[in-house]
Amino acid sequence: MTSYPTNAVAWLLVIIVVSLIAACDGHSRSGDVAEEASPALRERQCELSSSALPAGVTLKCFWWRTAVNGEFRLPVAVLSTGAAPRTALLHIAGGPGDGAQTDADNLRVWADWLATAKPAADLILYSPRGTRGSSGEWLCDAYERFSLETLSRSVTAAEEAAASLPILQRCFDAYAERKAKSNGLLPSQFYAAFSSRAQAADALGLLEDLGYLRWHLWGVSYGTRVALLAAEQAQNAKRAELQSLILDSVYPPGQGALAQWPMLLERAWRYHEQNSPGFGNVWQRLYQRLTRVEMQLDLRLDNWNYNLDPCPSPLQHCMQHQKHISMRLTADRLLALSYFVLYDRSLLPSFYEGLKLLDDNLGEAAVLDNPPLILVLEAFVASTFAESFSSLVFYATECIDNGHDSAADIVAAQQQFPQWAQELELAYSSDVCALSVFANPDVLNAQNIRLNLPLLVFAGERDPVTPVIWARDLAQSQPQVTLVEASGVGHSVLSSGYCGVNAIARWIFGEKEVCRHGN
Repeated sequence: MTSYPTNAVAWLLVIIVVSLIAACDGHSRSGDVAEEASPALRERQCELSSSALPAGVTLKCFWWRTAVNGEFRLPVAVLSTGAAPRTALLHIAGGPGDGAQTDADNLRVWADWLATAKPAADLILYSPRGTRGSSGEWLCDAYERFSLETLSRSVTAAEEAAASLPILQRCFDAYAERKAKSNGLLPSQFYAAFSSRAQAADALGLLEDLGYLRWHLWGVSYGTRVALLAAEQAQNAKRAELQSLILDSVYPPGQGALAQWPMLLERAWRYHEQNSPGFGNVWQRLYQRLTRVEMQLDLRLDNWNYNLDPCPSPLQHCMQHQKHISMRLTADRLLALSYFVLYDRSLLPSFYEGLKLLDDNLGEAAVLDNPPLILVLEAFVASTFAESFSSLVFYATECIDNGHDSAADIVAAQQQFPQWAQELELAYSSDVCALSVFANPDVLNAQNIRLNLPLLVFAGERDPVTPVIWARDLAQSQPQVTLVEASGVGHSVLSSGYCGVNAIARWIFGEKEVCRHGN
């Protein structure tokens, strides 16, 4: 769980992902991976040249063909220092729907990390099914165009979500019919291909075909769900290769339903108030004023994703070809923005300063001269429309995993959090998961998983989307858990630098003191 399209403000979260596009170049051989190559693996040219790698790091790349719920070709990259060529550390990214994991800029970042952290394992990266870089990348021109054009209009979240539903339905139907036939599935069977269970099977199948003898799964945010399900599958199959799980910002099976968003929003607003006393009063004033059309702002934002690379197929027009993006700041978009900034604490000072300027000057010409707020809005739009993210994969996975909430669950949440009752009602009335294509979800239940292997779990005290309570509940239900609660940290503990760069290396080596705060 790390990303949510803005036109479904019921799901008010936006993944912070980087669009990573670069020209392909050569590669060098990595370790002893797949000495007897599986038929599912085919070596390919890497996106990053071996000359761009740090000293002592090698890179090898493959196409890997999935075997569960239809065939997809996934791009795979193996980074190695040669320290432990039979041990794999598989990184499972957040999302669902986040791809481009093997693009050049991403490989460069991970190669530097591997050279510095020096874990006794090869690092494996891959892009999941349907995401950018994989075969059958799931994009819909009509939906992408609608989302971008709507950003400049004065519409409520409910109006926007309701208008998007028939477009999404057509996108789902067209893609499922086309891809299900090519994969030997009926259209009605196709959406199960994007379930977390299917993606967990991919993780295990990939490691088996690469030929590693010892496996560690490193999941981040939504990737923790895939890792947990993969561990359960490995345990049921009595696979001895899996050594441990590393889970950062836990999003366990059975969590993340729409009825839980009021709880998450309430926590988020509490964090804002702790960061900036009086935030709630300022925000409420602005929200009420921005519900009036005449008070809303028409903004022209720089597009951080601007480039002239070809649009991904099947898009006829893409955001990356627009140097500037038009946005109308409405009350509901302010709500989404207020949640988004908690993902990246570096944006918070600019956000609070920008809100104060907006509150002081709304209705005045000077309100447009608000560099702090413009900075945050540009980051918001860049993340929301990142090229590496597939909204359709996101919707399919979430709706298959979580299903459509019952009316009773929604009413219970409204009673518990009456301050968010209206927003939840509007969100429920236009819930994507109510579409007929998701009539038979493969709903997950967290209580069914009990693992007999070591788990290293990181949780940010101020995580707005995967709250620390989820990590605590998981830790209490498992026999072998090391839980690290990071004080003052939000989402994605390891990327915050809280534990220092060597935490995972220490874990794989077997050290007891894994997180040395600040070192």
